[in-house]
Amino acid sequence: MLNFSRGSFKHHNDWMLGPNEVWHEHFDDQAYWERGFELIDELIAVCKPKRFFHVGMDEDHDRAYSQYIEAIKQLHAGLKKRKLRTLIWNDTGIEYDTGLIHREKSLVAEKAIPRDIVQVLWRYDAVPAASIKRIRKLGFELWGAPGSRDAAGAAAFREAVLRAGGNGLLMTMWSPCRRPNRRRLLDAIHRMGPAYRGEV
Repeated sequence: MLNFSRGSFKHHNDWMLGPNEVWHEHFDDQAYWERGFELIDELIAVCKPKRFFHVGMDEDHDRAYSQYIEAIKQLHAGLKKRKLRTLIWNDTGIEYDTGLIHREKSLVAEKAIPRDIVQVLWRYDAVPAASIKRIRKLGFELWGAPGSRDAAGAAAFREAVLRAGGNGLLMTMWSPCRRPNRRRLLDAIHRMGPAYRGEV
């Protein structure tokens, strides 16, 4: 996954900044997308994904709604040329006040983006039942992302997604995949695995 969300607040795509470049430079211009797809191609060459590529897009703070939709379409078109399906985060599970901009942006985008983009609906403290039903009713493939803290909550999220015709869960842990974090990451997988597999 590479996160193409733009935000001077959440900093999800600071990895895209060039030397001495600041967040507002190369704002979705040709140079930005050329660099982005160079990095996508590098990851594809190393990881060899067979079907999907996750482009993030959660908590996009700096784009207007129209710019956000256009960015998703740009990423979708480039990945389609590479014979990969696009996955994006869906922020409509957000209910806290400062996150409503992200929720509303996802709601507007749902009506404008291609239906073959997989929606990964995240929420770590509750099951966003209304969002699950709406996303499926719109015809999107749906994966849930309940996080790695609460096995019972993950199990409930999984059941709601499957009941609605969704495809399952994606586990998130916001920790770099490097050796010092190995034990912590593996422990979470072992602890949460039964809930994600439907064994609890």
